[in-house]
Amino acid sequence: MKINKITKSNIQNIKTRVCEANKKLKSNKKRKVQDLIINENQVKIDFLKSLHSLQMSLNGVGKNLNGYGYKYQDFNEIVREIKNVIKTNNLDIGFVQCPTLKSFDGRLINVITTTFYSPSSGYSQSFDTPIYTEELTSTGVKNQNTLPQLVGSCITYFKRYALVAYLSIESEVDTDACSLEHRQEDNKEQVSMANNTSMETVKGSRTVNVKSTNAKKNAIKGAIKAQSIGCKSVRGGDELPKRVPSKYYYYKNLLQASKRMHSQLEDTPFDSLEMIDKFLHQLQEDDDSNILNYFETKPELKTIEYWTNLLNNYLTRTQSDPEVVEGFSKFLVYREPKYGQSPLKLFGYIASDENFRYLCE
Repeated sequence: MKINKITKSNIQNIKTRVCEANKKLKSNKKRKVQDLIINENQVKIDFLKSLHSLQMSLNGVGKNLNGYGYKYQDFNEIVREIKNVIKTNNLDIGFVQCPTLKSFDGRLINVITTTFYSPSSGYSQSFDTPIYTEELTSTGVKNQNTLPQLVGSCITYFKRYALVAYLSIESEVDTDACSLEHRQEDNKEQVSMANNTSMETVKGSRTVNVKSTNAKKNAIKGAIKAQSIGCKSVRGGDELPKRVPSKYYYYKNLLQASKRMHSQLEDTPFDSLEMIDKFLHQLQEDDDSNILNYFETKPELKTIEYWTNLLNNYLTRTQSDPEVVEGFSKFLVYREPKYGQSPLKLFGYIASDENFRYLCE
């Protein structure tokens, strides 16, 4: 009987010890998980502090290189500035960029993968920037860029864009917002001027051509004289249409889209259709003061988020086919690196897209 009591007592002690050991083990595991979470959070906090210090310490990089009618920032200068700030401030942060392929909605997309990381902890943040190399074509003309050169330039451009956007690097001169519209609308402006030319002007130019042709039959000097007189009469005449200011085209697509969406939305960017027409007329007269003042009273109109939400809301209300709304969302994703934070550039790309240009008509 005594042996049994001892055995039962031992068993009970063993059970008690096992329970205590299990509790201690669970407690230790829980503590380790909590410590791990705290450590991960601290690593992220330290990384974000270094990133913030980097952003705040970066000076503006001037747009000192010339492109086709605009200036842009030198990629190498940007990289040097970033590395200098990291070294000077002894920041625990580094970055790498490399072109690669990523699968998006079943398609392979060429992207630049940019990774910022902490050398001490190994924590990192990455993001992809589409580079649109599929849109490039080789000119095949001597002394002009070949396809490999174009691809190289494209990669450099989007590497620069990714760094500038992620680190909020300022520039001394901001001309990117209108460089797109300059290039896109030059041809439209010429077409508009040609379409607006009155029939009398057309008839007048035909008369000059006929006179010049007849003069050639008589003598070369007569032809030259006739052409010279004809040019002077056309240039000095009052029949040519007034040149429409380029700023009109910067805003036209945005205002036209606002007119289309006005009746379908509860929250409209402009008070009335009459206001939109008034702004269009003033811009044609080279007066943008009123629309600029209006944008100052509604700062949300300057943000890209306001307009993308507005467009998505409009398409959701008016399109019965959900694929159209989904297609527009994909369009925004693909084009975001190009239009950036500029609503004017966004509507410029919408107006040039065959699927969505109707929004700006």
